[in-house]
Amino acid sequence: MVTSKIAGKTLGAARQAKIIPVDTLPGRTPSRVDAAIMIIDGFAKIYDHIRGANNRSNCIVNVSLGLGPPYWGELLLLNQVGFGTSGEIREHYRKAMYYILEELNLLPNAILVISAGNELGTEVNDIPADLGAEVEFRNRTVVVGGTDRHGNNLFQKSHFVRVSVQAIGVAIPCGPRGPARGEKVINLRLGLCGSLAGTSLAAPMVSGVLATMLSAGVPIDKVVRHMYSLAYPRVKGGPKVLYNGISTSQWHS
Repeated sequence: MVTSKIAGKTLGAARQAKIIPVDTLPGRTPSRVDAAIMIIDGFAKIYDHIRGANNRSNCIVNVSLGLGPPYWGELLLLNQVGFGTSGEIREHYRKAMYYILEELNLLPNAILVISAGNELGTEVNDIPADLGAEVEFRNRTVVVGGTDRHGNNLFQKSHFVRVSVQAIGVAIPCGPRGPARGEKVINLRLGLCGSLAGTSLAAPMVSGVLATMLSAGVPIDKVVRHMYSLAYPRVKGGPKVLYNGISTSQWHS
């Protein structure tokens, strides 16, 4: 579902992008108790891969996940290592995640794109999205918000969420064997079945557009600012929404 927004043949913003998945957590299922450890381990693997196999390629790390307050409360109840509050255990894991993502931000060929979180209209409080508030992450980390169909903010927000994408009623591709029994079909010709909501589906659109801009020759140290400069509100008072710079008059007929 997420990668279809980057390299999908129908929905992808960067159809020629090479996708390298990282095994962390099963999508759209309740968080496991060891989720934080698995995510940190996943980031470490990404860092090693970029430094090794992809050290000469531009890399965009799409992060369509987050751990919010309910997770830390649950983890505290199940953890026996001496933490007094859920805030303490959250800060413990946040420091570990901060360290590895700071190292990722220092790589000259990597950009982080993170979904803001799905609580309706609240401040960003998921990890790792909240790291977007740190000065060290300003130039190479993009935290993506979500809007409704008209461009009004719908999900979590903050001053460091500087670009948003529609995140409700987002079309997803049918399975390889076509629509499942009883599955809603949006457009059979295009292979679109059903729709989902959440900033996890907004972030990969930004990743795809950044990849396209890089392939068009925008330098990696300027591409985030370039993307921000093109984004604009779709409604008065709304957040800036992603725009690739191509008008409808330039579309292929």
